[in-house]
Amino acid sequence: MILPPQKLYWWPIAADFLAILLVLALFAPLEQLFAQRTAQGWAVVAAVYLFFCFAINGLRKLQPVAAERPAWLTQFNVLGRASGWVVGLGLVMAIIVILIQADLNQLAESTQIVVQNPELHEGEVTLYYAFGPALMWIALGLFYVLVLVTKVDLRHAPTTTRYGLTYFWSALLTDGLLLVLSAYFASLWARQGGGTAVLPFFGLLLLYTILFDPLRLLHAEKTGQWWPLLTYSIFVLLCLIMAVV
Repeated sequence: MILPPQKLYWWPIAADFLAILLVLALFAPLEQLFAQRTAQGWAVVAAVYLFFCFAINGLRKLQPVAAERPAWLTQFNVLGRASGWVVGLGLVMAIIVILIQADLNQLAESTQIVVQNPELHEGEVTLYYAFGPALMWIALGLFYVLVLVTKVDLRHAPTTTRYGLTYFWSALLTDGLLLVLSAYFASLWARQGGGTAVLPFFGLLLLYTILFDPLRLLHAEKTGQWWPLLTYSIFVLLCLIMAVV
């Protein structure tokens, strides 16, 4: 479906409403899955994160709808104009994903087992952690940094079908990764005793502001429309409430 350029902002709004439905349907099952800390939970995080990276790469290739966008939107779009911010924000995301992968794979527990095994020597343990699963986790986490720093051509025009689909999926997968991380943090908070807490709420709010807000500002800056930021804010608030309340 091809929408007129001035109506393209309906795609991220539709993505946000779909993401809200996914929260209501999938949050509890995902939280239970991550609470088990199994390979299945790791696979879900890895798959969503990988598709998210490809979606952001596609978003960066979209041409701006208008030559001039609101000045405030352009000013806050740090991913579109500040290379230092790009690397920093990418590294924060990479570190968070690596730590989640390590936790879901019970790295601390497996390390304790390996250390206590008298049949394993220092060299074998070193090789395991240097070239074992941890290497894959690091490579996967840093893939997002590669996506952000790679130069791309603005090849997709607003009048094409691919533009609308890419615009929709980039918003949905950004929301999808936020949903997955929220479900993980909910399981982590439950392991710590759970309960309603103000500090974790604002801690996650700050984290999401760092990780996801720049992406949605980049997304909005493509069309110059701020309406999707409202539905995105509602979605984030719902995820925060589900995670720590």
